[in-house]
Amino acid sequence: MSVAAVILAGGDSRRMGQDKALLPMGQQTLLEHVAQRVQQVCQTLWLSRQPHQPVPAPLTSLTQLHDSDLQQGPLAGIAAALNYALQQKSVQGLLVVPVDLPFVDTEVLTTLCQQGDTVQRPVCFGRHYMPLYLPVKPAICDFIHAQLNRHDSRKSVASVFFEFNGVQLPEPKGQSLTNTNTLSEWESARSHWETLHG
Repeated sequence: MSVAAVILAGGDSRRMGQDKALLPMGQQTLLEHVAQRVQQVCQTLWLSRQPHQPVPAPLTSLTQLHDSDLQQGPLAGIAAALNYALQQKSVQGLLVVPVDLPFVDTEVLTTLCQQGDTVQRPVCFGRHYMPLYLPVKPAICDFIHAQLNRHDSRKSVASVFFEFNGVQLPEPKGQSLTNTNTLSEWESARSHWETLHG
């Protein structure tokens, strides 16, 4: 089965106070670091990024997708990726990875793809609704667009997950699903990463 991946890196990072995607991770940006991990699992990788947001030079050759609904959170980025995937015809699964997962590993991502391919339903780990596997189906895309267009909807990834009978896998051990939304969370994560990698 053909699975494409999208890294969600188009948010305004309000809680962080600066663009999360461009935070330094060793000799790279966080976006480059996460992209390297994802590309070990999916050959096809897209970036969800806004037109005004810079992309590190090593990643400029990747397809960049822009939200049609600004300020709508991760659902808008997922909607753009699903729309694009449906146009490609050959893509049957979408691996959605937020940029703020500095410790995400290939085993976790591979498991999502394998399980998603088997059940053809949304798949995540426990109550971590991202990273997420989504089947590329018009019904899912239509549901997300409906959520984005309703003023009273939650506009949450969880709502999509449960609408389509998602499968929750046991949470992996370790820090692979640790996300960083604030500067203090980022500093703690970077300190731990530097300890591990010298």
